[in-house]
Amino acid sequence: MSGRSSDDRPDVPPVPVVPQAPGAAPARSPYAHPVTPAPAHTDPGATSYGPTTASPISPAPPSAPAPGYGFTDPKRSPYAPPETGPRPPDLSTPHGVGPAEVMPEIAKPPLDPVSVTAVVSGAVGLGPVAVVLGALGLRRTSTRWLRSTTIAGVGLGLGVLGTIGWGVLAVVAALGGFGGASADPVPGDVDAPRTVQASALARGNCVEHLPPQQEVGELALVPCAQPHLAQVVDVTTLDVDTYPGPDAAVEQGEAACATAFGAFDTDDAAFLEWWLVPSPAAWDDGVRTVACLVRSTQGQVETDLVN
Repeated sequence: MSGRSSDDRPDVPPVPVVPQAPGAAPARSPYAHPVTPAPAHTDPGATSYGPTTASPISPAPPSAPAPGYGFTDPKRSPYAPPETGPRPPDLSTPHGVGPAEVMPEIAKPPLDPVSVTAVVSGAVGLGPVAVVLGALGLRRTSTRWLRSTTIAGVGLGLGVLGTIGWGVLAVVAALGGFGGASADPVPGDVDAPRTVQASALARGNCVEHLPPQQEVGELALVPCAQPHLAQVVDVTTLDVDTYPGPDAAVEQGEAACATAFGAFDTDDAAFLEWWLVPSPAAWDDGVRTVACLVRSTQGQVETDLVN
């Protein structure tokens, strides 16, 4: 390809220079912005060089800022473009400002009397009654305008606990847990374990244990086929009018039991003679009996020496 240099361009004729008169203003470019002439002064007291008398000059009214450069909205950036459409609602202020209306207060539902009665019944120990009333209260408060299911639930819970407590008491009572030591002697072998007072021992009773203390208040009897430590071979009385004292009572009890021990082979090392005499307190209560026992020296046995 062939190129074209700047020397090949055609010659451009120069711009002619217009001569100016001496003292004339320099010529303006034909492309300059037209100049608007300033308004003429109409104040009669003023000359072409300024006013001769002072006249008040009113301040110019503030001009509106140009679109896009004014800061008319404090929430808008001064560099944001001018708004051309409707302004969106301001969500920072509450809507619907106007006369307020008042709603009527909703009354609380009344208490369910059945549920309240269930709580009271459970608190006083009527467990089964509280269970029935609590279950009924739960149904009433969940289907009617009554309060509250919490109260009915509390009554039901107290009823369940009370019912369990009554059941435990019934079982313990059936097993003789609340029965005190019997004061009525039952001669011979017993059919089931029982607790008796020491003064209520009878001939033929098998004693499960003998406490280590000197004074004995209660003793546990068991059938002689079960392991036991001692057995009553006789019961006699102290033939005195006044209490002789603890030591003398023990001596008199030994003498009273000598005849009963003679009927058994107590010389065997497997058995030991034992007796119980009234204490001062028991004597004051009218006890005069002496229990003669044969005690095993080899722990509990299942031997019946009397029956």
